Amino acid sequence: MRAGRKRKLNVARTKSGAISRAGQMSISAETLAVRERQLEADGLILKFRKREGGREVEKRTAEDRLSGYALGKLLLRTRQGNHNGITQQQFDALEAWASLVVARKSIDDSRKLEAKTPSFAMVGGGGQSSEIDQDRVNRIRRLWFECEYELNQLQCPWKVKQVMYGVCVEGWELSQISEADLSNLRTGATAIIAALC
Repeated sequence: MRAGRKRKLNVARTKSGAISRAGQMSISAETLAVRERQLEADGLILKFRKREGGREVEKRTAEDRLSGYALGKLLLRTRQGNHNGITQQQFDALEAWASLVVARKSIDDSRKLEAKTPSFAMVGGGGQSSEIDQDRVNRIRRLWFECEYELNQLQCPWKVKQVMYGVCVEGWELSQISEADLSNLRTGATAIIAALC
């Protein structure tokens, strides 16, 4: 029996035991400076204190992946105590819906849709055959119709869908989102939560 490498100690690991890559990618100083100006304009706190390993350290909001797009910033607002954001449950539902939009588009449309926000699991990535598993196709379509059904029960569903698509897929800036838009986004998230439960 061959002995493998010794396991590295004191490193963050995923649930499966693999070394976590989260936080290992660094952001350039220029990107951080630009992001901090945008965060300040969006009313977010730029630095905060957090306990890590038994000591208190200062963290920069701009280093959080959520600070790079509007949906993430809305969640950060709530985490920072600002009630003008969205909850974790709403965030998760909207991200799931955006992934569903991209997946459905890849199945039902010959044109490729590219989401402008960073956290999507795309269907049919490079290197795979063009034939998608029929069970997966059926599941995506079923989830899509369930979401559409819930959204269509809302008052002015087209407004809700327009804002959801703009924020979650097109990557609108926070400055483009009005109070009415934010209300519609929350309403849409609630409908998606109902559809995906």
